[in-house]
Parts: sequence; C-alpha cells; structure tokens
Amino acid sequence: MTHIFRHAAPIALLVLVVACSDEPLDAGDGMVRDAGTTVVADGGGQDRDAGEPAVDAGVARDGGSVRDGGTSTSTVPLGTIDLGTISTGADGRTPPIEFELPADTVSFMVVTEAAPEAFVVVYTLEGPDGPLVTNDESTLTPLERLLLGPFAAQFKSPNRVVQDSGIAAALFPNNPGVSVSGGTYTMRIAGLVPQGQQGQPYVGDIDVEILFRTQVPSSGRLDVSLYFTGAGGIDAASAPTAPLIQDALVDLGEIYATAGITIGAIAYHDVDARFRTIEVALSGGAGPLEEMFEATQGPGLHFFFVDRFESPIPGGAIGGIAGGLPGPPLRPSTLNSGVAVALEPANEDPAVLAHVMAHEGGHWLGLFHTSEITGSEDQHPETPSGEAGNLHLMYPAVGGGTMISPSQARVMRLHAETIAQ
Repeated sequence: MTHIFRHAAPIALLVLVVACSDEPLDAGDGMVRDAGTTVVADGGGQDRDAGEPAVDAGVARDGGSVRDGGTSTSTVPLGTIDLGTISTGADGRTPPIEFELPADTVSFMVVTEAAPEAFVVVYTLEGPDGPLVTNDESTLTPLERLLLGPFAAQFKSPNRVVQDSGIAAALFPNNPGVSVSGGTYTMRIAGLVPQGQQGQPYVGDIDVEILFRTQVPSSGRLDVSLYFTGAGGIDAASAPTAPLIQDALVDLGEIYATAGITIGAIAYHDVDARFRTIEVALSGGAGPLEEMFEATQGPGLHFFFVDRFESPIPGGAIGGIAGGLPGPPLRPSTLNSGVAVALEPANEDPAVLAHVMAHEGGHWLGLFHTSEITGSEDQHPETPSGEAGNLHLMYPAVGGGTMISPSQARVMRLHAETIAQ
C-alpha cells in the first residue's frame, strides 16, 4: 500500500525555498523548486460490468453557469450531457459508461462528484479514435509507481489525468498528441477513500457530467474573483487600491494574454480570517483549504490570498496550491473550486505573486509541469525538457520565465471555465 497525499500527481504545491533573509534561496541553479506529490492506495478488486446508464441529450449553454446564474456570454457555446448518478462496485469502479458526442465535437471535460472523503479519477476512456485513458502499467518506472500510486497508469495515459478529492475534472484533449472527435465513448470512473495512510475502494455514488465544445476558441476571457482573509493587511475594501494586488493583476493579465486569454470582470470578497494560515495535511481528505474553497461565488478563476501555508515539507515555504488539475469548471462552492496563494513568501513582490498566481492558475486550467519530479515530461513537444524549460510558466520553480507554448495556450482556452470569444 502507498501513502495518500492531498492532491493528485506532483501538481498542486508551489514551494518557495526561504531562509532568514528576505529573499528566496537559490535551489542550486538559480530557481526555486515546485514540489508536492500525491499518491493514493489501491484497494484492489476485479473489474466487473453492470450495464450502461442512459445518456441525456446535450444542452448548449453560454460561458456563464446554469448552476450559479452566470450571465457571461460566449460565441462558442458549451454543450452538456448529464450522465446522472452511477454507483461503484466493491472494487471502487463503475461499470462501463457509454456516451455519444456530436460529430463536430473538438474537446470535452468530464466532471465527477462523489462523497468528500473519496478520491475519484477517470480510470479508463476509449473513444472513436482509440484509447485516451488506460490502466496500462507497462510503461511505468519504479519511481513513478512509488510516487504516483495506483493511478500512475492514468497519469501516463495518452491524455494525462489525475485523481482529486470529492470533485474532479479531466480535460480532453490536454496535449497536441491527442485529438477528439464526435462519436461513441466508453468510460469507467474509479474511487478510493483514505484510511489513515492507506486507502480502500470507494463504494458509493458518483455524479458524472460531460461538458463539450464544438469549436476551438481562438481567444478567451476569464473573469477573476479575489478572496481576502486579511493576509498582508489587505481586505476586499482595500484591495482595489493595494499596489501589491493591482500590480500582480496587471502582470497576470500580461502573462495570460500570451495565451490569448484576457482578464474580464474582477470581483473582491472577504472570507473568514481563520484561513489566514492554512495547515496543509499531506495525508488526504478535506481540510481547511477545501473548506476555504467552498466560499467561491459565481463563474471564473478564484484566487484566495493567505499569509502562509504550514506543512511538513522541509526547507521551504509553499507559495500556492491549485484546487485541481484541472479544476472543476462551473462548480463554485465545491472543495476544489479555487487557487490559494501565500503572500508572505512573495515578500511584497508583485511579480513573484503574479508568477505564482499564473502558474497555479495554469494548473487549474489543465496544465502540468514541463518536468515532474518523477522524471516525466509534459506532453507538449514545444516545451523543452528538464532545465531547458526554465523559461516557461509551468517549469516547476518560482523565478523562471512566463512563456506559454501554443499548445499549452490551446488547453487553457479549451477549459470550460474560459469564456470563448
């Protein structure tokens, strides 16, 4: 059995290595490392079929959310297929789920919602053009098996996916090596429940919805909501004139503009001051971070500002944590609806703060690191491997560049939270 950590895959924690001085320490090559790996334990069990649920007709909707009353308009509507509630078997896996996408489909997202204590993942997915997600472990290295746990094969699939707690999302395609078309798809979802440092199959209900696009947005807009705990002495009333926040927003807008995404409406909210310090438990399950994310309101990308994160990671301070990879679209008030950013490690530098916001926001929109600590590279040939990728936004370090490749930008625009223009 392997250990269970908070988030799926080495994705969510951006770590700033700091010492007693006011500046981040060099990690050996002038960069400050990103860290954090999530692994979960497989409860075993055999696959079994239990029929196929019915598929509801897709309904187009705009870039706002039916769930939250959003009114943002889009020139490229989203379609939806509600697959309803599906129960897992004793092995923690659903029976095969079949759904049909329109002939002109170019991308889709799978959103799964289970009990808060469960980690859920797209376990397998077969499309008209072949497998997108597999449980093939033949290509895994020993290190990947150790760090990624039982869903390592899903991480190494043609279309990389990872698990998340309570509510999870997967974006197809999320790399230029995969294409999506209309037709019949067959999928299985799996779930695990942490028990101490172990895990058992999740036996229960999972709500499943498909969001699909029929055009690739050439540009997009993201509305942004900012949430203040009082960290850094900033609240919703003072933030519109606070140089640290406003300068960081300018930098964030410039970074995302290179991906063809503009920052739209900006909303300011206060949240409970008890979230100024977030204790990060690397043992799985929902905690203060997830409780804070449940305060999200309306559509868009949600940033929470805290003073610091406390965690057992030695030698560094966590700069930011993304609520998912990708985050669940059009689902405010859920466990994984936001991105949390620490102000103390940013040391009053808006450029550092913007870099953390853009990087973790990139995760939430579906981007992986250019290189993972397992040795795996991302699935974008345009991004250099290893240290050569340090000019790119998704290089696992603070202090590097902000480049976003064309294929990465496409992924960000395909996320269902991005309002197509």
